[in-house]
Amino acid sequence: MPFDLNEKYIGAVISGLLYIAILVSIPFRRRSALKTAGNLVMKLSSASYRMFGIYILCAAIIAALPSRQFAPYILVILYATAVIGTEIGARETRSWKIAGLYENAILWGMYLIRYEDIYALPTISYEDDPETVGVDFNSLQVILNNNKEVQLVFADREQRKQAVDFILGKRPDLKK
Repeated sequence: MPFDLNEKYIGAVISGLLYIAILVSIPFRRRSALKTAGNLVMKLSSASYRMFGIYILCAAIIAALPSRQFAPYILVILYATAVIGTEIGARETRSWKIAGLYENAILWGMYLIRYEDIYALPTISYEDDPETVGVDFNSLQVILNNNKEVQLVFADREQRKQAVDFILGKRPDLKK
C-alpha cells in the first residue's frame, strides 16, 4: 500500500502541536527554574539568539515535510528531529537573560545545577599549579553527581573567580 498523503499531514499536525506546546511551556519552565534557584546572587552572560534560529528552522521543517516525498520512517525521524530541536531551544531559552548564580542553584544555558548536585570542580585543583598549561581561566568545569559534565564559560577571569568563591562558599567540601 503506497504511503497516503494524509499520513504526512497527521505527522505535521502532531509535530506542530508538540512544537506549540513546547513554546508555550517556556514561561512556566522559567518560573519553575527561578522558584527552585532562589534569589539572584550574580548575573552571568546569557546565551545568544541562536535559539530563535532553531525555532525558525524547526518550524520550517515541520511545514515543509508534507510537500516532500519521503518514506514513512524518514518522515518520523525528520518530525522527531524538529520536535527535539525545539525542546533543546526551549531549554536554552529558559535561562536566556536570567542566567546566573542563585542562592540554591546555577542557572546556565540548558542547565539548572543545584549546588548539592555538584560532585566536583576538577579544574580548581590544578589551575594554580605553575606546571599546568592550557587552563582556560574564563571557564569552569563542573561534574555532577550523575557523571554529567557541564562547562560554564564566564565573561572574564574576575567573574569566574567570584563564581568559584561563591560556589565554594556554598560547598566548601569541593575545595581540594
